[in-house]
Amino acid sequence: MTGIAKPGTYIYEPAGEAHTLVITEDSPEPMVAVFRGCWRPIYLDKAVDGGFAAYEDGFSLLELTRKYYCEAGMDVRQL
Repeated sequence: MTGIAKPGTYIYEPAGEAHTLVITEDSPEPMVAVFRGCWRPIYLDKAVDGGFAAYEDGFSLLELTRKYYCEAGMDVRQL
């Protein structure tokens, strides 16, 4: 699906769909979005009978983003 979201737009994306968000240079304002996922990925260290390796949630993703900003020399306060 390709489209342009406008203020107040609601978009539903089924599980497994890929997406790319683009904010055009002529956008009059920055984008503000709320993402709601009904999942929390849990990663195991082996495919069968694996032990817990990691998980993702809002806090872990924010920490990964902060780390990326720092390593790229970007201002973390921009988050």
